[in-house]
Amino acid sequence: MPPRRRQSGDAETRSTAPARVWRLRNLLPFRGRGKAADPATPWGESHVPDSHPGDWDSDGLRAAQMIWGHALLGPCSPDELAALAAWLKPRRSTRIALLGAGLGGFALALSRICRCRVTGFEQADMLLRLCPDLKHGHLRSLDSITVKTERSFDHVVVDGLGHRAGDIAPLLKPAAALVSPRGSIVIRAYHAVSAAARARPSHAVWRQSEPVHPHIPTRDELLRQIDRMGFAVRNERAVADVHVSGIEARWTSAVELIPLLHGKKNHQTLIPALITEAGRWQARAELIRAGEIGVLELHCRRATELPDHTDG
Repeated sequence: MPPRRRQSGDAETRSTAPARVWRLRNLLPFRGRGKAADPATPWGESHVPDSHPGDWDSDGLRAAQMIWGHALLGPCSPDELAALAAWLKPRRSTRIALLGAGLGGFALALSRICRCRVTGFEQADMLLRLCPDLKHGHLRSLDSITVKTERSFDHVVVDGLGHRAGDIAPLLKPAAALVSPRGSIVIRAYHAVSAAARARPSHAVWRQSEPVHPHIPTRDELLRQIDRMGFAVRNERAVADVHVSGIEARWTSAVELIPLLHGKKNHQTLIPALITEAGRWQARAELIRAGEIGVLELHCRRATELPDHTDG
């Protein structure tokens, strides 16, 4: 009697299907992320009205790293890191989450100065796919937050001074979900000095030059967002001078790179991207110096917590 042909519904055939699905998901870990909402992890950028993940391309990301450094998309000065560490007061067992982590470079730098683990969370699929150190596991998708992850971090840093360009509204709700009951949230943000300043043509031109097309809140709007999270500001500091110094310190390097790239055929396509990257950061600095945009760091705790006396 000839052997029976295996039918498509046989148990063995069905048992191999999950393995094939698993392999496909590992080969394309972020494809389609954000196209459909997962009720268990409603933190992705696709679930925030009027949110824009960013118009990124590989040349632009390479140019940014040539200016700022490996896996960085913005300033990362020792002064900024030291000031953050002073507020967080970390120990080796402290767990810190960084939201708006970009390619993960700022999270790595913060982990070195804090001497503890810092886990970065990012929304943009393009940045997650091109993260140069993704295999080390320090960068995750914002959609990876689950019930097990909630309230599991001692501190959460919301970084709006890098590639987010001040557009931090999509990050506030997940920040409140991640931080432990007695933990703190540090918000690094731009703010429009007034609604009138935000309506000026110079602001609109800069906004369109940024990949994320950011919506910058006023200070009062930002404080109301924090209040709606159930948090209160314990310490506040203006860091415009330090931030602009960090931008301008790298501006010279960007200018010097351009003639070097002209002599390398394989890198000449990076010149327009390099000029664009440096130009939009210079535009940020000019808006800050003109008094149209302010730069704040806010140290927040749950409103039910007693006020602390941390030196700002």
